[in-house]
Amino acid sequence: MRCSVSNSTSHIKCFYTNANSLIQKIDELRYLVEISKYDIIAVTETWAHTEIRDTELLIEGFNMYRVDRKVTRGGGVVLYIKETRVRPIRRSEIGDR
Repeated sequence: MRCSVSNSTSHIKCFYTNANSLIQKIDELRYLVEISKYDIIAVTETWAHTEIRDTELLIEGFNMYRVDRKVTRGGGVVLYIKETRVRPIRRSEIGDR
């Protein structure tokens, strides 16, 4: 799913995907982001867990907000927002859900 939102003062380019294991596809996502110039990327079913470090999922130039499923395999979401678009959000502002 892709979305574009524009008005007379701004344009935001978004991308959403269900990854079914982001760690196995992170290089492909990084390449897609590089060539497509997205501002916001939302990924579901990351299947990430505590043994996968944030550095393994980072995309250069983006703030990353990650929530892993803690109990069973699967699940998890990550949101990437281009650093030039918004101020960083502290995890404490999001809450632990």
